[in-house]
Amino acid sequence: MQDKLLTDPRILIELLPAADELFLTELCDHLEEHLIDYNVRSSIKQNFVLSHRIARQNRFEKFTALCERILAQDPGALFNAKDFADIEQDVLLSIYRDCDSKFREIDLWNKLLEWSIVNSPSLPSEISQWTTDDVSTFGTLAKPFIQYINLIYISPDDFFHKIRPFRKIFDVEYYIQILEYHTFTQLRENTLFNKPIQPNLDSKIISEQHITLISKWINSFKVDDNSSNNSPQPTYQFKLLLRGSRDGFTPKMFHAYCDHKGPTVTIVYTKKKKIIGGYNPLDWHSRFIGHSMDNYERTNESFIFSLDPKLANNSIVSKIVDEKYAIYQRIYAGPCFGNGGDLIIKEKAGFCYKNSYEKCIIQDGESNEFLIDDYEVFQVIEN
Repeated sequence: MQDKLLTDPRILIELLPAADELFLTELCDHLEEHLIDYNVRSSIKQNFVLSHRIARQNRFEKFTALCERILAQDPGALFNAKDFADIEQDVLLSIYRDCDSKFREIDLWNKLLEWSIVNSPSLPSEISQWTTDDVSTFGTLAKPFIQYINLIYISPDDFFHKIRPFRKIFDVEYYIQILEYHTFTQLRENTLFNKPIQPNLDSKIISEQHITLISKWINSFKVDDNSSNNSPQPTYQFKLLLRGSRDGFTPKMFHAYCDHKGPTVTIVYTKKKKIIGGYNPLDWHSRFIGHSMDNYERTNESFIFSLDPKLANNSIVSKIVDEKYAIYQRIYAGPCFGNGGDLIIKEKAGFCYKNSYEKCIIQDGESNEFLIDDYEVFQVIEN
């Protein structure tokens, strides 16, 4: 029993408010310090509904700050928690209301089904076994949430198999409108529904204008043999993974938040008010610790850049030319591009020299070394 108490994070999380209510201040402080330890965070995320519920009480400053940081880094933390089904209706509703396109519509629908099944004992766990009354029960539970799920962003296949069986819970006119949208291509070209999702940009450094420019660069350097000149260009969502001033500038924090996230854009704001950065189409990782050729990864789609803080048309982009040195992976450094330091970031300092990329992003007359005021790393998600 004692071993379980020491190793089961859920017990420790539940013990935190209990110790506070009994005025066991020393125990409460010890529990909080243990729970915010870096090695325990994955366990907190597994029990994030419980953790979030306790954090909302605002009685534990460090634990609350950690939970807020986890949620900011991973908006899906509550959705992906093992104890998701325990989430209160008002909290779940706030997620749907404020999601700002952070989640796919079909995922919102599936999670609503999952939550409804657990929170209504009369609903069979197998949806295929549901009766007309069961569908009506689900409709009552789902009613407050449905208005926040935009069904036009669900694929026709998912609409047919996952939404159509529940057509009776929708307003008839609205359902017909969505059905026509998915059935007739010409309606998609003119309908008011057919608007791109424009999620809010969470950045203290760059603007939507800069994001548009970076997206254009990504598309112009992307290698796609199957693409056609007449094909529409992809658009991208930029999801904040790391902000130095919020999460720390150490390589450890960079790799903790940014490894294995796919394509990323790094944005650096220097002490001299310059904005520079780089695009990595590969995963960051920290497998290598030595200095050797094994630390480099090849790609011909990466680039580095400097951005005009006010007018993006005065910006500079530098494409990789020696692709075998495109990305430098090292556990003891942050984002690194090129052989010899085309762009190297290590904690609150960095430097830029022309080596593996076509041009230096630090202009003539400026120092190649710089101090960092803040930096951000974004996951680049193709819409």
